[in-house]
Amino acid sequence: MDTCKDKQPTPGLGVVDRADYVLSTLGKGAVGGVCLGSGFFSYSKGKMAEDEGSQDTLRLQFRAMQEMQHRRLQKQMEKRKEKELSLQSRADDQKEPLEISDGFSVLQAGEQNSKTSFEQRMLEDEIERLRDQLRETVDENGRLYKLLKERDFEIKHLKKKIEEDRFAFTGTAGVAGDVTATKIVELSKKNRVLMAESEGAKTRVRQLSNRIQELEQELQMALARLPAKGATDAGAKLPKAQMGDRALQDSPEVKVLQDRLAATNLKMSDLRNQIQAVKQELRVAQKVLTSEVGEDVNIQQLLSSPGTWRGRAQQILVLQSKVSESSDFSWP
Repeated sequence: MDTCKDKQPTPGLGVVDRADYVLSTLGKGAVGGVCLGSGFFSYSKGKMAEDEGSQDTLRLQFRAMQEMQHRRLQKQMEKRKEKELSLQSRADDQKEPLEISDGFSVLQAGEQNSKTSFEQRMLEDEIERLRDQLRETVDENGRLYKLLKERDFEIKHLKKKIEEDRFAFTGTAGVAGDVTATKIVELSKKNRVLMAESEGAKTRVRQLSNRIQELEQELQMALARLPAKGATDAGAKLPKAQMGDRALQDSPEVKVLQDRLAATNLKMSDLRNQIQAVKQELRVAQKVLTSEVGEDVNIQQLLSSPGTWRGRAQQILVLQSKVSESSDFSWP
């Protein structure tokens, strides 16, 4: 790689040699981007293939232009030498007087001065054109450098966002992915068991309610089967009814039914308490499961298709791998 150093032209060079030196120096400076783009292009290798291709194209164009200018100057120098040799040969052959030779030398000097001025104008035009191309290259280099700064800022912002997401997911302790996945599976199983127990308890409650209704109907039927003894007057009717109630309460069948009804009510009360406890545990399990998988996630769908869904632990692992890749990436 060419390094940028200040070089002075060698003393004693002619106008053409100095022009060649200026063109070659400006060409190297233009190709190198006045040393401002060397660091950028080496940095952008592998990242900005299009810019590198444009740089190579510009370098080839400058080299071709420099070679063409060099050949042109060589041809002009050869023509100049041929003319000088022809003029010298003519001067030697003719051997004119001193006055004529002096006039001829003055004329030759004028021609040389005119040629030199023409060559200088050509060189100045060529140098001006190369300077314009150099300014365009420098401007393009500045725009690319600004674009690079914007991309660096975006990368830093994304790194910061990934870091915040990682802390939001993992917290300070950093829950392991396998432990979280295992916990989700256990909570899902416990949720299914609690829901099954709740449905079973509801079924038993319905069965006991039906049994209570059957016992009440049997009690009514037993009361209806008791013999109704009529009374002759209204005054003796009420004591007989009270005596019938006492006899009904003292009968063994009624006592058995009452005992069975009390046992059924007690069992039903216990089942209701169990249902309330199961419901409470189910709410807690659903709350914990929601905090693990999210609020808008269908648990039944996750259980039916576990392979197509990424859990929270898997998302955490993916984000951690992205953060590690971003931190391992080093900028030159």
